[in-house]
Amino acid sequence: MGNSCNETIIVASYAKSAKESAISASHSACLAQQAIGASGATGATGVGATGATGLTGATGPSGGPTGATGATGVGATGATGLAGINGTTGATGIRGSTGSTGATGQQGATGEQGSTGIGATGATGIGATGPIGPQGSTGMVGPRGATGLTGPSGAGGGVGSTGATGSQGATGIQGSTGSTGPSGIQTTYATLTPRENQPPATAFATLDTRNSIAVLDFDDTTIENAIFLDIIPQFAILTSGLKIRIIWTATTATSGDCVWQAALERMTTDIDVDSFDTAASATATTNATSGVPNYTEITLTTIDSVAAGNGFRLKITRNATSASDTMTGDAELIAVEVRSAA
Repeated sequence: MGNSCNETIIVASYAKSAKESAISASHSACLAQQAIGASGATGATGVGATGATGLTGATGPSGGPTGATGATGVGATGATGLAGINGTTGATGIRGSTGSTGATGQQGATGEQGSTGIGATGATGIGATGPIGPQGSTGMVGPRGATGLTGPSGAGGGVGSTGATGSQGATGIQGSTGSTGPSGIQTTYATLTPRENQPPATAFATLDTRNSIAVLDFDDTTIENAIFLDIIPQFAILTSGLKIRIIWTATTATSGDCVWQAALERMTTDIDVDSFDTAASATATTNATSGVPNYTEITLTTIDSVAAGNGFRLKITRNATSASDTMTGDAELIAVEVRSAA
C-alpha cells in the first residue's frame, strides 16, 4: 500500500513537470511571437510525446491477493509547437500602364539675327610685275624746233690807243637859231581814291560815303591821317619835286579854313618803320556851299629822294589842332592827284 502511494506521487510529479514545461514553452512562444511582430499563419498543433508508462506495481506477496492495477499515467499535454515561420511576401502587383505623352509645347519665337561682323580688309595683293613688252618701233622724226634765242653779245674789244690829234679845220658857218620849244606840260603820275587808303593803326580818317561817293572823314578836333601807296612812273621828271592836289569838301560847314599836309616816303627802307620826309602844308578856305568840292594844291620839294620807278607812300593829314584850321565839322577827302611840279 505504501509503495503504491509512492508510485502515485512519482507519476504526479512527472505530470507536473511536463505541464510546467508546456507552460514554459507556451510562454517562450508568446515572447517569440511578440518579438517577431505579426504572427504568420498558425502552425500545426504540436503533438506531445506520450507520457511515460507508470511503474508496474510491485508484485504482491505470493499468495496474497493480486494488487490493484496501477493507475494509468497521464502524461502532460505537450507544449505548443513554435510559431510557424512568416508566410512568403505576396507577389508584386502588376504595374499600371504608362500615361499618354503630353502635347508638345509651342515653339519659341526666333531671336533677332546678330549684326554682321566687319572684318578688317585684307591686305591688297601685289602681283609680280609682268614682263616688259617688246620695244615699239621708232617714231617718225619730229618737226625741226624753232631757232633758239640769239646768245648775248660777246664782250667788246679793248679801246684802241688814241690817235694823234689832227690839225684844226676851218670854222664853219654859224647856223640859224632854232625856233623856241613849247612850254613844259605838267603830267599826272598817280590818282588816289578813298578806297585805296591804307590807314595807320591809330588816328586814321574814317571811310564814309556821300551820295554814294566814297569819302574819308577828317575830324575837326583831332589830327587824323590817310596813307596811299603807288609807284612813280618810269618817265617821271622829279627835279623840281611834286605837286599834290587834294579834292575835298566840308560835311556841313560853309565857311572856315582847313589846314592840309602832305609827306612822302620812298619805299627802299624797312617797311616796319615809318620814314616819311618833312611834310609840306597848305591852308584853304572851304566853299560857301557845302558839298561843292575844293581843290587845294601843295608843292612838295622834300620827296625823300624818290626816283622814277620807285614805290612810295603818301600821307595826307588834316592838322586840326593848328590855329589856322578854323573850319567846323569834318572835312571830306574825295581824291588826291600826284603830278609833276614843272
